[in-house]
Amino acid sequence: MAVRTPEEKKREIADADALLRMPCNREDFAAAKKLHWIQQGSVTIAGCSEAAEHTKVRQEVPQQLLDGTVVITNLQGVLTRPLAEHAIAMMMALGRGLDINVLQQAKGRFDKTGIPPGRLWVFEGRTLLVVGLGGIGRQVAQLAHGLGMTVIATDRSDRPKPDTVNYVGRPGELPDLVGKADVVVLAVPLTPETQHLFNTAMFARMKRGSLLINVASGGEVVSEDLVAALKSGQLGGAGLDLADPANPSRLEPSDPLFSAPNLIMSPETASHAVDTDAASGGEDMWIIARENLRRYIDGDKLYSVVDAKRGY
Repeated sequence: MAVRTPEEKKREIADADALLRMPCNREDFAAAKKLHWIQQGSVTIAGCSEAAEHTKVRQEVPQQLLDGTVVITNLQGVLTRPLAEHAIAMMMALGRGLDINVLQQAKGRFDKTGIPPGRLWVFEGRTLLVVGLGGIGRQVAQLAHGLGMTVIATDRSDRPKPDTVNYVGRPGELPDLVGKADVVVLAVPLTPETQHLFNTAMFARMKRGSLLINVASGGEVVSEDLVAALKSGQLGGAGLDLADPANPSRLEPSDPLFSAPNLIMSPETASHAVDTDAASGGEDMWIIARENLRRYIDGDKLYSVVDAKRGY
């Protein structure tokens, strides 16, 4: 398939009734003149409310989404297992000081005294907080429960509490719950309410030396505040699959995140898997897209419709 120029892409979008597997981008959205449906390639519609290149300036959700003129369907529930395992892998690497071992190995010299005692955890009996108990969050809870951890969570829905979770609080309880957790895993969609939710004030409420893992959209964490919390020791470590305002593969070499202590980053690979298409979610993605295309053509109700006011 030939690579389209931005101008060619805009001309095609202007004449399109539907967009399949397209990230919701405000500039593309504005170029669409006949659009009725977008099959989103992720969960949230954050891109519809911000300009290209992940700008930090949020704008209002387009009225076409709010009034239902344009419908967005998403991929909620897909890719949950690799994302959850990635979060647990980061947690265990940080908790056992493996990130320090890797740095020592690269220098060709190991030093056992270089790993602080506080970085050699046993996870059984520790408390993990899942922020956002959706598909990813429930998988994280299951894995953490299997390690013998006490799992607590926040969730804005009224879904029944899974057996793997000891307590589920409302989002408003987050400032109190973070102080009870040794590990906080962010699995919440990026919305106006969650953007930059984890900042200096929230880090101050966390246990000193606790771990923060983010496999969500990235914008939930204020990067500058995270670096400061790591340097001060308020946070014992952090794992990021996405950074704010962009993922690590787009960061400049001089970005403070690269030199922050006790920080592991991955370039938006938490959802990837190599065993099969099904493991990586590719097969499920196209099953959903094809089924929704059939429903759209037949005039049937679409699957996994996004609530534009909620943002996912």
